[in-house]
Amino acid sequence: MSDANPFDHNAIDDIVHGRIRLGVMSYLSAVESALFPELRDKVGLPLLGVVSFVMSDTDVRREKVSFMRFWVASGALLGLFAAGLTAMTLLANR
Repeated sequence: MSDANPFDHNAIDDIVHGRIRLGVMSYLSAVESALFPELRDKVGLPLLGVVSFVMSDTDVRREKVSFMRFWVASGALLGLFAAGLTAMTLLANR
């Protein structure tokens, strides 16, 4: 392990131990308490909540078609509602 960071988990074999888990446990055993940002910086934990999602062209096309179907169906329901209100108004005025 390096002299600059005694908790360098990169030298540990993944087959034997989970690097991150062992790094976290060894750091926490050496300190009384630690906040997550400090632990993340010392051990090299990945940022939480960072997700990358790449959609294929097929997925993008499928999403667009689904979106258009949604808006067409919503418009149709709104049209039927307006037609129903109009019919009720005409029948009520007779």
